[in-house]
Amino acid sequence: MHLNRLLAGVSAALLGLALTGCTDDAVTAGAQRSLTIGIDADAPGFAELEGDELVGFDIDVARYVATALGWTAQEIDFVPIAPGDREESLQNGDVDLVVGTYRMTPERSRLVDFAGPYLTGKQDLLVTFDNAGITGPHSLEGRRLCSVRGSEDSALLTSDRFSPGARVVSRASLRECVEAVRDGDAGAVSADDVVLSGFVAEDPQELKVVESPFATHRYGIGLPQGSPDVAVINDLIAEWISSGNWRASYVEHLGDGGLPLPRPPSPGVG
Repeated sequence: MHLNRLLAGVSAALLGLALTGCTDDAVTAGAQRSLTIGIDADAPGFAELEGDELVGFDIDVARYVATALGWTAQEIDFVPIAPGDREESLQNGDVDLVVGTYRMTPERSRLVDFAGPYLTGKQDLLVTFDNAGITGPHSLEGRRLCSVRGSEDSALLTSDRFSPGARVVSRASLRECVEAVRDGDAGAVSADDVVLSGFVAEDPQELKVVESPFATHRYGIGLPQGSPDVAVINDLIAEWISSGNWRASYVEHLGDGGLPLPRPPSPGVG
C-alpha cells in the first residue's frame, strides 16, 4: 500500500495545498484503518519504550506527519525494521513510511523516495570516557572498531583517507557495539553523533562522543519510489520545525547527550 493512497481522505483545507496523485482506487485513512511506520528500535532518544508508551524524536515527527495526513493515534502501527530491510519493506508495501534515523543517500534514492531532511547528524566515534588514545578517525590504526553488520559506517574509517589498519569487528546491532566498547572488546564504534549521544545519555559517566566528526548525513522519511506526496510531507516537516515542536522534541529526547542543539534543516533543499 503506497502513500499516494494515504492522502485521499485529507482535505486540501487541512493541508493548505492541492494534493496530487490520488487515484480512483485510493483508500482513505478512515477506510484503511491502519498506517504502518517502520522505525529504528536501536537508537535511544529516537524510538524507545517508556513503560507501555513508545517515545522519541522519530516518534514525534512520525506522529505529527501521520496525524496531519488524517490518521488517528489508534490507527498508527509502529514496527521495528532492520536497517538492511528498509528499502525492500517499502518496495513490498510491508511499511508505508520509514521514520528511523534513515540516511538520505544517492544509492538509497535510486530505490525509494525521501521527504526531508528533518535532522542532520555528523558521523563520529563513541569510546569509553577514560579512553584518551582515540581522538578521531585518524587514530584507529591497529585498534578494534565495532561495526553493525550491513552498515556502511566502517567503510570510510578504514579507507586510505583515515585508518586503513583499523580492525573491524561486527555485531548485530548498534547497542551490541556499544556494549563491546564498554566491555573492552572494541575501542570504538562509529555512527552519527545524534544517535551516539543517546547512548551517552544512558551512561554519561562511562561513555563519550569523541566530537571529531568526519562526515555529515541527513535523515529523511522514506516513501515508496514514485510517491507524489514528497512535497506534501516536506511542507509538514517544515511546519513542525517552524512551530517550535522540532526544538522541543530534540531537547526532550536528545538533549541529554552533551551535544549542542543542531540547526534545524530545510526540508526539500539539497
